[in-house]
Amino acid sequence: MDNIEIDTSDTHLLKAIEFLHKNRLIILMSFSAVLLLLSILYFKTPSDEIQRTRFLNAQTTYANWEGDPLNPLKEEKMLLSLGKFPELSTKYDYLIAQKYLILNEPTKARKFAKKAIARLEKNSPEFAKFSLSSLHISESSLTEALSCAIDLKKEINPTLTPTLFALNLLHIADLQRRLGLRDEQETILELENYLAGSSPIIFQKALSDNDITLIDYLNYRKQASTL
Repeated sequence: MDNIEIDTSDTHLLKAIEFLHKNRLIILMSFSAVLLLLSILYFKTPSDEIQRTRFLNAQTTYANWEGDPLNPLKEEKMLLSLGKFPELSTKYDYLIAQKYLILNEPTKARKFAKKAIARLEKNSPEFAKFSLSSLHISESSLTEALSCAIDLKKEINPTLTPTLFALNLLHIADLQRRLGLRDEQETILELENYLAGSSPIIFQKALSDNDITLIDYLNYRKQASTL
């Protein structure tokens, strides 16, 4: 993390640090959950029996690759099979992008993530922009990610999408930390105030780890940013 000397006898602080690392994947991959929810609205199973059988075969090739993603033959078969059915993109683009990101292959993930994000832009521009910010983070394009997240903050209605608003604030604070910007503490205070006044329960539960909560992490970051 930051170049800060931490007393290793303070187990609470160490747990807070561990909390960040454990939830880093949630932060980086959060756009996948958004795309999962919205792709369900767009995906339709074909009514024709022959087409349905082919769809099922394509889905099977994806499942085989997902269980063994480092196998190049299964990867090639999966890409060829799904490529025959553009309709399957609505369901599988985000899943393939997510798997590639977990494998730390953002270049491969970008093609599928961009298609899924483009699909969102017309009907859900806020979710699309949040997904794009997350994709920038996965590619270590932190300045672009921060710019995208700050723009999104101006567009989000926190009353209509409270979880998205809170998660985007966390994105901003984390990016400011990683870029060494002093604005981090101000963003953390804003997030604290927002959570105190209108706490998105799903958001807090997703970023909690037993006795270490999001609030614990924010308190740690406030202390660390003053050192």
